[in-house]
Amino acid sequence: MKERYLFRGKSTHGVKWIEGDLLLMTYLSGRVEYKIHERIPQATCWLVRPQTVSAYIRRKDKHGRKIFEGDILRAEFDGEVDFFVVRYVDDVAGYLFVNATRKAPPTEVWSQEDCTEGVEVIGNRWENPDMISAEVWEVLA
Repeated sequence: MKERYLFRGKSTHGVKWIEGDLLLMTYLSGRVEYKIHERIPQATCWLVRPQTVSAYIRRKDKHGRKIFEGDILRAEFDGEVDFFVVRYVDDVAGYLFVNATRKAPPTEVWSQEDCTEGVEVIGNRWENPDMISAEVWEVLA
């Protein structure tokens, strides 16, 4: 399966995260729904919470798990451990890793091209907001 454009969103009916194609449904009444068309095991369309919709950045962590925008990453390089949030930045037209701890200024970013070998997905900004410092929430807003 090609994963050129893959999205994830949390179902409005429960706690399940859905991966697949993003569908934006706009009705004549003006109502807008975000749906994700799950590719496997069977073609199913799920209504998802708009604020949780995030794109796959075409990178995987050290365990082979897909990394999505909004994921919280644990990175270990040269014996140092730090935490980052994946964010799309218009100015660079790409995904960057924003430092999520108070150890470094919240504006510090790492390009995803630098390294994902020592990176592990440990959560996301919607289910684990307590893992992100208040200063970083200002940057992510």
